[in-house]
Amino acid sequence: MYVSVDDLIAYLGAETQDDRELLADIAARAQAAVEAYTRRSFEAAAGVKRVNPQAIMRDVIGEVIELPDDAVQIASVTVDGVSVPFRTLPADPPYYAVFAPSFYATDDSVIEISGTWGFSETPPADIRQATLRLAAYFYRLRDAQMFDAAGLPDIGMLTVQKGFPADVKAILDNYRRL
Repeated sequence: MYVSVDDLIAYLGAETQDDRELLADIAARAQAAVEAYTRRSFEAAAGVKRVNPQAIMRDVIGEVIELPDDAVQIASVTVDGVSVPFRTLPADPPYYAVFAPSFYATDDSVIEISGTWGFSETPPADIRQATLRLAAYFYRLRDAQMFDAAGLPDIGMLTVQKGFPADVKAILDNYRRL
C-alpha cells in the first residue's frame, strides 16, 4: 500500500480511529485511482510477463522489445525458451523496453521477460502524498448527498469540483504513462 491507515488517520485527525476498516478501503481505492490515472504501479513486484511479438520494433542490428509495464529490474529475456542477450532502455529504471541484438522473433514466437515490475521499488514521496490527499478527499466525500458537494457543518457548505483535486492531478500528470 502506498499509504497506511495510520498515515491516513494522522492526516485526517485522531477522531477517525473508529473508521479503520473504512479508511483501509478508501486508501486502497485511492491507490487504485492513482494507478488507473497514471497507468503505472509504484510498488515493484517480481514476475514473468509475456510480450506480444507485434510489440517489437525491428532494427537493422537487432530488435527493441517494448515492455508491457514499467520495470525496475530485468533478469532475463527468452524467445521460444532460449535466453537472449539484452540491454535495458533507458540505462536507468524505470525501464520501458529492452534491446536484443542477436535474435529475430516471428509472429508466433513466445517472448517472456522475467523481472521486477513497477515504476519504482517503493512509491516516490509525491505519489504517496497524492494518494494520501486523494484518500482524504474520498473520506470527506463519504457523506455527501451530491457528487460535487460535501457538507461541513462547522463552516457551511464546501463545493468540491468533480474529479481529482487540482493538486493531486498536478502531481499525477508528471507520472502519467502515455
